[in-house]
Amino acid sequence: MGIAFTLGAILGVGMGLLRAMSRDIDALWLVPAEILRPIPQLGLVPIFILWFGIGELSKVLLILLSVFLVTMVNAQAGAAATSGDVLRAAQSLGAKRWQMFLYVILPSALPQIMTGLRVAMGMALSILVAAELLGGDRGLGFVVLDATNFFRTSYVFAGVLLIGLIGLVTDRAFVLIARRWVHWHRQ
Repeated sequence: MGIAFTLGAILGVGMGLLRAMSRDIDALWLVPAEILRPIPQLGLVPIFILWFGIGELSKVLLILLSVFLVTMVNAQAGAAATSGDVLRAAQSLGAKRWQMFLYVILPSALPQIMTGLRVAMGMALSILVAAELLGGDRGLGFVVLDATNFFRTSYVFAGVLLIGLIGLVTDRAFVLIARRWVHWHRQ
């Protein structure tokens, strides 16, 4: 999950920022992104298992796609929401295009990017568990399903509780990172 989340986040944030900066890139990605985005990713689990097998590759690619879409939309929205007055002020002070991106647009988009990363992490965990439930041969989802089949209620509760704790820890980690990186937000 870590590899898929990291790759999906890097690609999604990068593409979202590119889409916000370039109308041509936005036009190129608009239709594919808007076709894929509303499809529930859990509905894609059987397709990915058919295409990429029951192993880790299908889970990694599905999580990567989901994280990519969520972070792309948030990064694009955050960059597009940069105040026109701030952009004009930077231009009037002689900022070059790369300086405007680095010192104005990116800091403005960072709160929305961090929100997208938090949402994407929760989604990634849900998709991982669902993929393990539907077609896994290991992992927490598989353990929960296996315990259910053999009526081991305590294992089911332990697995579900552990999944919830992992979600809580990762979410709190993103909150702490956001406070550190986006300390100026809402002040």
